[in-house]
Amino acid sequence: MADLEYADLIGVPFKKAARGPDSFDCYGLVREMCRRAGKDVPNYPTHSSLETENAQILSGMEEWKPTTEKPGAVAVFRVMGKLHVGYILPYGKMIHAWERSGGVIVERFEPWKRRVIGYYEY
Repeated sequence: MADLEYADLIGVPFKKAARGPDSFDCYGLVREMCRRAGKDVPNYPTHSSLETENAQILSGMEEWKPTTEKPGAVAVFRVMGKLHVGYILPYGKMIHAWERSGGVIVERFEPWKRRVIGYYEY
C-alpha cells in the first residue's frame, strides 16, 4: 500500500469508539485501512467495560483467519492489560490509532512485536 493511500489519515484524532472519518479508535482505523484495501470488515460495538471490550475483540477475531506478519495483516496486541490493533504496512511500519499518541500515527513495527498476540486477515 503506497504512502499516499493513507497519508490523509495521519494525525486524525483518537476517540474511543470512533469509526471515522473525523476521528478513529484503533479498530475504526483498521476497518478504514481494510476498506481501502477492498475488504469490508465487520464493525464491533465498543463497551464501557474493559473486560467486555477485550472479549468482544477476541471473539470477533474468530471471523478472521490467522496469518503471518506481512503488509495488510492486522496485528493484535496486549498493551497495559488492554487489546489494541494495528495495520501492518510495508517496510517494517505500522499505522495505528491510540490514546497515547493522540491519534493516527505511522511508526516502526519492531518495538511492538513483543506485545503481539496474533496476526489476522479478513
